[in-house]
Amino acid sequence: MRNFARILAIAGPIITIQSILWEYARMHPAYRFIVEPWALRGLDMTQGRVFASIGAAALVVGLLAMRDSAQNQRVGMAITAVMVALGVVITAIFAPSSGYELKTMATTGLALVYGFGGMKLARRFLPNVKLLQGVMGGLVVTLGFALLDFLIIRALFGGSAQSPAIIAALVFVGLGLVAVAGTPVELAANRAFIFATVVGGLVIARIGPSLRAALVSAQMEMGAAAQYKDTQTTNGWMIACLGMFLAFVGAVGLWARRRDYIASQRRAAQQREAAEKSAAEIAAAAEARAAEARQSS
Repeated sequence: MRNFARILAIAGPIITIQSILWEYARMHPAYRFIVEPWALRGLDMTQGRVFASIGAAALVVGLLAMRDSAQNQRVGMAITAVMVALGVVITAIFAPSSGYELKTMATTGLALVYGFGGMKLARRFLPNVKLLQGVMGGLVVTLGFALLDFLIIRALFGGSAQSPAIIAALVFVGLGLVAVAGTPVELAANRAFIFATVVGGLVIARIGPSLRAALVSAQMEMGAAAQYKDTQTTNGWMIACLGMFLAFVGAVGLWARRRDYIASQRRAAQQREAAEKSAAEIAAAAEARAAEARQSS
């Protein structure tokens, strides 16, 4: 099916958005007439609005990435900027106001992302530098950039609690750098879409346990609560996860399809160039033989 990837890329986020209408958490049936509320839907929870916002953001980035104009370098950068902005805004709106300290492992992960993006940029602008060529060269440069980035991040953001929006900005800017710096440059928007689905899916999966805690908290506000072990996540959360998985599959399919199209276009251009060069050489040789024939006569 030719448009299967496009259908998944659109349907996946929509499935995640509409999951807000489903139950996210419920109690063991034995508690049905003992505690209230017995179950919570996405509309009753902050998590439901988070899931819907993630789905909407993925849908926006996906629709932009599907456009033919997304192959343009500047347009691809703009779409990547949209992905970064949406990620930071959603985090700023819904994340708890308490700060988080960047631990060593988190800082190392961020540094590696920035290091990889820096290596990709260096390869683009310095294609003839031997150190940047090959797998080992790229690895050495990536680690070098990562070490520098690690020191910078620790100096600027280490040692104190940072707001979730700042941490989200660090993460999404790093992913945006990798998306823009990667090759071919025409696929920047598609890489941004893939990153959006991956991060969105991980966030939704990670939030799962908090759905049960939210149900217990709601019951405590009503006066009596069951135990956490007697709660369970339900269809809404699973549907939200499924939607982001389908969006990821669609994003990868769109990326692969556009990559193959770009490769075929480049091969065709090379073949035309070779044919034109060959035709010019044949014409020059024929003209030379004609000139020799005129001189001999």
